Amino acid sequence: YVCANANAENGKKQSKLCFAALPCLFGCMRALGGTQQERVETCNALFGTNFRVNTKASDCTKNRRSTMLRSTRANSQDNGSVDSEAAAEAVLRCRRKCKGVPVFDDPPTTSLGVAATSLHLDSIWVLPQVQVIVRTVMQLCDQGVCNSLDSTLDSYRVLAPAFPYMTFSDELVFHVLSLSRDVLSPHRAFSMRDFAGLVQEKSQQLFACSQGRVFMPRRTSMLDLSKLSPTYMKRMQPGTMAYASRIDAMASALDLLVWSCTSETGADSILQTLTNQLMEQTATRFELSHLALRFAALSGMGAIAESFPHLSGICLESISDFLTVPSPLLIRLHGKCQKSGLQSSPSVAAPLKPLTATDGAYRRTELRKIVDSPVSPIAQVVQLLCNLAVENIIRCIRAGIRTNPEQAGAFVSAMATKLYTLENCVQGAVFELVGSNLVSVLGQQARIFHQTSGVSDLVFTAFQQRLAHPPSKVDNMILEELARMMIVAEGKYQSRVLEVYRLVLESSISATYAPDSGGVVSYTHCSQSVYTGLENVADELTSDSEREQLLQRVLDLFVQQALDGKKQSEKASATTRASSQSFHLGFLLSILAKLLGGLPAITSSAPRIRKRFFDFWQFAVAYGFASSNSAIWPEEWTRAIQQIAIKSPHLLLGFDYLKRELMHNSVLRDEHVSAQELSDLRQTLRAQLNSNAELDVFINKLGPSLCVYILSIYYLEQLRVQEQPSLVVDLFVYLEDRGIRINKDGLQNCVASVAERIFERYLDQMALLPRTTSIEKEMEDVAIYLLVQFNNRLSKRVSRLADTFFSNM
Repeated sequence: YVCANANAENGKKQSKLCFAALPCLFGCMRALGGTQQERVETCNALFGTNFRVNTKASDCTKNRRSTMLRSTRANSQDNGSVDSEAAAEAVLRCRRKCKGVPVFDDPPTTSLGVAATSLHLDSIWVLPQVQVIVRTVMQLCDQGVCNSLDSTLDSYRVLAPAFPYMTFSDELVFHVLSLSRDVLSPHRAFSMRDFAGLVQEKSQQLFACSQGRVFMPRRTSMLDLSKLSPTYMKRMQPGTMAYASRIDAMASALDLLVWSCTSETGADSILQTLTNQLMEQTATRFELSHLALRFAALSGMGAIAESFPHLSGICLESISDFLTVPSPLLIRLHGKCQKSGLQSSPSVAAPLKPLTATDGAYRRTELRKIVDSPVSPIAQVVQLLCNLAVENIIRCIRAGIRTNPEQAGAFVSAMATKLYTLENCVQGAVFELVGSNLVSVLGQQARIFHQTSGVSDLVFTAFQQRLAHPPSKVDNMILEELARMMIVAEGKYQSRVLEVYRLVLESSISATYAPDSGGVVSYTHCSQSVYTGLENVADELTSDSEREQLLQRVLDLFVQQALDGKKQSEKASATTRASSQSFHLGFLLSILAKLLGGLPAITSSAPRIRKRFFDFWQFAVAYGFASSNSAIWPEEWTRAIQQIAIKSPHLLLGFDYLKRELMHNSVLRDEHVSAQELSDLRQTLRAQLNSNAELDVFINKLGPSLCVYILSIYYLEQLRVQEQPSLVVDLFVYLEDRGIRINKDGLQNCVASVAERIFERYLDQMALLPRTTSIEKEMEDVAIYLLVQFNNRLSKRVSRLADTFFSNM
């Protein structure tokens, strides 16, 4: 019908052609093609696998929309054929209600009617059906037919100036190429070389034709995001759609050229075309308009490498040049991001999402999302391009390994050399862009090929040598990539990565107290990335054993950094205090809380972990993290310390160990504490315990180590009871401990006072709660436990306290 009436002069036929036949033809092409990523035809996704529209026009005239849906459901069990004429009639009649468009008496027919009715929609098209579809639609791209359709459209627009299409030829070529690509992509061209040759010849002609028209746009490109506001973009004025269709048609033609390549000679020619597209010098006004071409070229490189593994080296070189030379497009977009103060480096915090360029609808959808996003469109474009380039580098390496097992290591070595000698290759604003791209490429290879011998080691060494030599923004990406390596490598690099993190944090803490430390490598600019990386690792780990292993090492890191900060503060001026200067430890609290959140409460763990928790809580007291009334720290850290308290073990190490730790390994050694600091500690202890004259006698005898230990018990158990009141009975664990009972410095008296104070707060907390069945049951269990402790024969003090607590309840 379209070909026969392309030169229609009658107004009625022009109206049917322009308003009915061609738009319905475009819709049918989109439905038959479907989405490449899901391998499902669009009409299947919309209507089910056995969709058939009722052929009776009267069913659509009674109740336009609801009748159409009812007929779809009623016939869902019939045979899987589609009546394209009835579908077109249904669409037209449904649109009349919304648009007020006249309905024609005779439903339009299409040249796809016979082919469409014979296709089964519950499976991907088989090879003979694909050839019928492609041969049929390719006839529509005849130059004479396209010119005649445009002439007819010009005549029709005189009668309908608001008609949305400026040209039919551009949209027709785009839909024909997109449909051909979508139905051909599930099949291999090697199984039909003659037909693939015809497709390649026609695709080359249409690509050349569209390329010639691309450089003569009627108006500004629809996708020129740097010039047009999102509001203007959504309106999509007539004339802009034609230019976008030409670009998408060229991208689809590139996809077909890659698909139809069946020889290495032809692949070499196509590779040159793809390379030219990647490194093309596009006018600034239209640099974002050609994104679909860049997507198609990058994905085409990966596809050719998979079809011809011997050419994977050439593909790798082209894509790596796109990222590291880099492409003129990336340079200009990065420059615009810098002028507007935006971050253009690719973000790979999450696993890379596969971005295929074999679906024109997908490309357009992604660009529409960029327009509607509150984030800078230019920054998102850079991220899309870089992520797609990295993904296709991985595709090329995987293909090349089949013929050259050493290709992965060789490519990593080349990229590592470029990263280490980056200052000699690029300068200025491009340095950050190229460095970020290199780190992204190396990090992705380390994760994908971590089981390949030597690849991950090469990447780790390259990152270690590059870090802060010299300091730059690239260091932040390196630290985050190291964290991802730690996740994927199943603990292989955990100790090595944490050692790097320790050096970074140690440098940052040193800079806090000695800013003018000349000659020492400074990592202060990237310390925040250490916490970001550790948080990502804590979120990704699922195994309890892995979480416990990392927990122990993060506790070691916390204690070590706390000791370093304490030593640095002692060397600093008298007015400098560790508790008000070192914010670095606070960020580790959130990481510890995340790790403990996925673990059960630690009750019987290894002595090393218990010792680290013992040190942790003493440092938490010394730095002021445990105080709930402290206004120095963010609220997030306060919540983290509460979560840590719930899962922490009791601060008991046994009689011999406790005495030794308090004497020799305490956070505050007696000889390092001034008289004023000791007085402050004792005063804090008196205030928290509501001290009386009897208790003051014991507090005045306490040294710094015992003061910190008692405060650690007080803050830990107080936070624990606040979160879980039923754990108030754990106070008796300390009262029954032999090391505390036989201490001659009044430790037992102070711990008993701690228990009394916390139990008072427990009673106040329970008095504010409603008397529900669950709360009554919890209090009953506590009362039973107190009765048991009342009969304690080992300690009369424990028995008296249990009696007092029970009476207060």
